[in-house]
Amino acid sequence: MNATAVTTSRFCSLNLNCSVDVATSAPPPPLPSPQWGLLALSVIPLWIVGGNGLVLVALLLQRHLQNMSNRVIASLAVTDFLLALVVVPLGIYQLVRERERERERERDNSSAVPTPVLCRLNCELVV
Repeated sequence: MNATAVTTSRFCSLNLNCSVDVATSAPPPPLPSPQWGLLALSVIPLWIVGGNGLVLVALLLQRHLQNMSNRVIASLAVTDFLLALVVVPLGIYQLVRERERERERERDNSSAVPTPVLCRLNCELVV
């Protein structure tokens, strides 16, 4: 784009010639995000199942541990065991799906955003 401005006064006249060079640049590609958090989340149900399994095995095999107060502990271990088998994996699945949806939205929004424009203004003053 070229523009010329002429200013005239009683004493002098100025010519200002300007040109603007416009170039678009593509945004850098997004960096891959590490999946370490998801790996840690997948280990948690295994720890829960293992720990509660050990509690149940100890309460079943040791005769002297089979009393009324330990039955309450055993029922809590069973419910926690079932929670680790059903609820925790569903929560992890929901979290993973939500992250995937956010990434899809970011990809869609990044293509809708105009790319940055680099401008260079060249002017020369002619007296």
